[in-house]
Amino acid sequence: SNIENDGFLVEIDESKGQKPIPLSAEYLASLCKTVKLGLPQAISIGLAAAHSQSKTTRSEASSFLRVLAFELAAGGRGTLNANAFKALLEHIKTDPVLQKDSEKVQELIRNLCELHIFLLGGTPNSDSSSANEADQPLDITLLPVFSEISNEIGFLNRSSVSASLNDDIKLIAKEMINDNFSIAGLLSDLGPACSASASALRGIIQQSGVKIDESQISNLLVMLMKDHKSTGADNDLSSVLTNGLLSTKGNGHFKEEIKCSKWKLDVVLDVLILDYRAKMNWELVAKSFDQPDFYVEDQTSLAVLLQLFRSSAQIDIPNDVMFTRWNNRKGQLSLLRAAITAPPQLYNFSTSPKKQQTLDGMDPSSAGTPNEAWLSLDLYATLLNLAFDAELQSSIKEIFSRGAKSCPDLLLLGLVTIPSS
Repeated sequence: SNIENDGFLVEIDESKGQKPIPLSAEYLASLCKTVKLGLPQAISIGLAAAHSQSKTTRSEASSFLRVLAFELAAGGRGTLNANAFKALLEHIKTDPVLQKDSEKVQELIRNLCELHIFLLGGTPNSDSSSANEADQPLDITLLPVFSEISNEIGFLNRSSVSASLNDDIKLIAKEMINDNFSIAGLLSDLGPACSASASALRGIIQQSGVKIDESQISNLLVMLMKDHKSTGADNDLSSVLTNGLLSTKGNGHFKEEIKCSKWKLDVVLDVLILDYRAKMNWELVAKSFDQPDFYVEDQTSLAVLLQLFRSSAQIDIPNDVMFTRWNNRKGQLSLLRAAITAPPQLYNFSTSPKKQQTLDGMDPSSAGTPNEAWLSLDLYATLLNLAFDAELQSSIKEIFSRGAKSCPDLLLLGLVTIPSS
């Protein structure tokens, strides 16, 4: 096994057929002292020994590394390169002895990350240094390593990675901007961090240079409907990328710290209302929902779409959008299916232009259709029209079957009425 740290290569030869000689922690410490190795080199020795074929050597190397790791974290002279740093953290996280005290391990990792923030282009708080720090290349692959404790050490504030990425990000954004460019696509690529605040979101839109029209707003609403719950390991990268694009906003620097792990719909809504409510034709926004990516996955997705649209437009999705056949027929059916099963406070078919009456003057809830879906003749006609698409027939049959269970008489009357309506 071998570990390299800035030109210092440690290789332990354990050829097959030869029984490895166990090495003790005391021997490793004595070896490092005798040849006058620095702390980073000693850690490289320990990491190599930790991969020995000998169980005894691996155990002793772990004991040796525990001492050195805490010494390094406490400000011992020297730092590691990216590979050795990642190897040490991996060892710490899998050391069974250290795992018995999770708080102590987290503190150790936090201190080591603080010391090695220069690997992301930041400036360490510690006075310790090594010869390689000034010339250390940025290593973006370390972002996941730092992400677990990023909020605690605030490395994004002190890292130059955002600035170093800024030109590349802006170039990518410019290349993306063409006749088919979507601000929703850029925001989706950047991730939830761009919704950290209204000023951050406005800054991203401004930096993109795209003209916001009804189609762009529609794309944005559809993207948020689909991605509103997205969280995960890329959140920290989202913050870095967003900071990078905002770092040269205007003639100064964007001072706000960008931290956001999930989409803030209230922030997006504030920007939509204040900046675009009066400028947009919201009926055109709704008509633009007929796009290839549109699909309502569940009731929560429908609620997000309706909340964003209604609050921004101050109108409901127009009936001619709901009941006029779309190019994306599968997407339209997903919208209708979610609306049919929605509680009346979420969506109601009461404004449907063509309706039938309930039997014997019963209220819709008693008649088995609380949101008046099966009173809407427009709904029947639209579903039957969509049924000409063979791919959708089984889904439409299932929708009618559910209606037959809740209000069979209304469904039968509605279907009989359609040909003459």
